[in-house]
Amino acid sequence: MTEVVTENFVTYLVDDDEAIRSSLESLFEVRGQILRTFESAEAFLASMPCQRPACLLLDEHLPGMSGQKLLSRLQERGLDVPVVLISAFADRSLAVSALRTGALTVLGKPIDAVELFEAIDEAAAMECLRLKDRQEFDLYDAMFASLNPGELEVMKRIVAGEQNKAIAYDLTVSLRTVELRRHNIFRKLGVDGVADLVKRKIRYLELGRRFAPRSTDPLGLHDDVASMVPKAKIA
Repeated sequence: MTEVVTENFVTYLVDDDEAIRSSLESLFEVRGQILRTFESAEAFLASMPCQRPACLLLDEHLPGMSGQKLLSRLQERGLDVPVVLISAFADRSLAVSALRTGALTVLGKPIDAVELFEAIDEAAAMECLRLKDRQEFDLYDAMFASLNPGELEVMKRIVAGEQNKAIAYDLTVSLRTVELRRHNIFRKLGVDGVADLVKRKIRYLELGRRFAPRSTDPLGLHDDVASMVPKAKIA
């Protein structure tokens, strides 16, 4: 586990068994790790804690909403926190179902401390990678947002393989204007050529699917980046 995650990492426990909540609170305190507890899925949803990095330690057999149902509900809300499912009936069928639903792993009760913290360490490592990816997305998002409509239109055509003269003709602007926009695109996005531009755009869209989703078409990802900004007359 990295130092960043160690200092800030939070485990959220959802379990209706008060004895388990109390026992794990003591265990986490001894290890110097943060644990926040909830007695039901409904209580967790009502609070909807959003501190990250984090993981969710989730009992499957809860009164009311089940663990897997809560996991599905969180996914619907776009919360991709790693989930460790726990159950006194952790058989193969439950494991297969939970993993398909998106759980990181399934642990049986009584909980083995070594297995538990191995799973939490894995979740913490995933959250560390997620944090790095989020920072990368925010950087690229700011880069692409800095392009004006004219530069976005030229970028779309560059990525499509059009040459400067053809772009100038299609947009009814001078060749010098296209060359200037091309220069600005490369400078603002921090790329050295078309190949790097394509890679950066693809990476930006991949990250966008995770960090800026929409209900059906995240960020207009099936369209060009130019579709992500309001339409405006090209200067």
